Amino acid sequence: MDDSMIPRYELKPGIKFVFESRTKFVVKRIDGDERIDSEKLETGAEEGITEYQLYMSLRQRLEEYWMPTDEIRDLARKALAFAKEKEADPRHASLRFIPVAIELDVCTVQEVGEPIGAVFDRAIRAQHLFPASLIRCKNLEDGEEDEFLCFLRGKMPTHRVEDVNDALRYMEVCPLCSRKPAVGARIAWFDDCKHSFHYHCIIAWLLEKKSCPNCRHQISY
Repeated sequence: MDDSMIPRYELKPGIKFVFESRTKFVVKRIDGDERIDSEKLETGAEEGITEYQLYMSLRQRLEEYWMPTDEIRDLARKALAFAKEKEADPRHASLRFIPVAIELDVCTVQEVGEPIGAVFDRAIRAQHLFPASLIRCKNLEDGEEDEFLCFLRGKMPTHRVEDVNDALRYMEVCPLCSRKPAVGARIAWFDDCKHSFHYHCIIAWLLEKKSCPNCRHQISY
């Protein structure tokens, strides 16, 4: 529990818990570890939240980390049990909400004989995920999520690369960054024109221009 979180949040009525995920992205080199990125995300919850509801709130981002479903469920169970234990403690009765910090390390491991450049190409990092600044927690604030952001977050078709030959079915190189899709990369495409890109590359483009970079076809969402 981290009391320093409390002054940072102005919450809508009814919120009893705030779960703050603090993630470090690490490359585990053969000769040592290197931190390459980090991010912080929040999830708010009301008094009667269930393990399943917390799991669903955490799932989208944690799946981007390649965290298995059973581990996400276990994390949600432990985090909620911890939060309720602290809530029941009379010493915390005066708190506006129960602040729970969840510390995560997301590691990409260098294999024997693998060039370090290839490791960094496939490493999971915040800048290759959906922008954290656009992840709007409906439980923390009022208002509906923008329809366009809903499209970017869940309605645009995507595929996670599990081997390089698999990736070639979608694209040889990303038209936006001119890099080949590495194992672990997420590829996105448009149903209308079928053009494909790195997911993080096309998200950045679409935030500026709502059209396909290749053919300028206006996207529909």
